Amino acid sequence: MIVTFVDPLCRNFCPLEAQVLNQVERQIPAAHRPVILAVNVDVYASARRYLLQDDREWRLVPEWRHTEAAYVLDATGHERALFAWPFNPQDVERVLRQLA
Repeated sequence: MIVTFVDPLCRNFCPLEAQVLNQVERQIPAAHRPVILAVNVDVYASARRYLLQDDREWRLVPEWRHTEAAYVLDATGHERALFAWPFNPQDVERVLRQLA
């Protein structure tokens, strides 16, 4: 899986990044292509219409997935938990207490 963080309203670097990742996907045999998980970093651009607009304008390959997610990383930078929306604060707090 490839995880990237994008702003659906971005019109400078995000489309360029999308094209690079699309090119990578096209070069990998279909059976081995990873999913591209795009995490929205703009709370004001979370409407589905913006994601569909990017899909059209950036010509995203089918492996792209958009999500609103939260990752919990430990002090060394390793992922310890992933919460995909919708999630509740109690679950996040539990993981944070375990890492403390």
